[in-house]
Amino acid sequence: MKCFFSFIFICLYLSACSAYVDSRREAGLAYPVGQSHPPLVAICYNGLMTTDFELQQMANSACLAKNKPAKRVETRYFNCALFTPNTAVFECQEPVKP
Repeated sequence: MKCFFSFIFICLYLSACSAYVDSRREAGLAYPVGQSHPPLVAICYNGLMTTDFELQQMANSACLAKNKPAKRVETRYFNCALFTPNTAVFECQEPVKP
């Protein structure tokens, strides 16, 4: 039984450590109340579990909805949830014209 609870705890801990885009919204409001607001994308992450490459991929996918590349502009510490305390802030840049 002890092994079962240990297994459940480890699964919950690892699932809580996955990075996510902080784009919270209040019901009935058109604007976000989280850290992400145009043209910024804020990603909450755990520095022990998430690489810079994964963060860049998440930001690029969020900015590609607007056909813009993402550039990291800031890192905030102890600003999100307990298991994902860090925030990587990306700015959706204007595309480079040839």
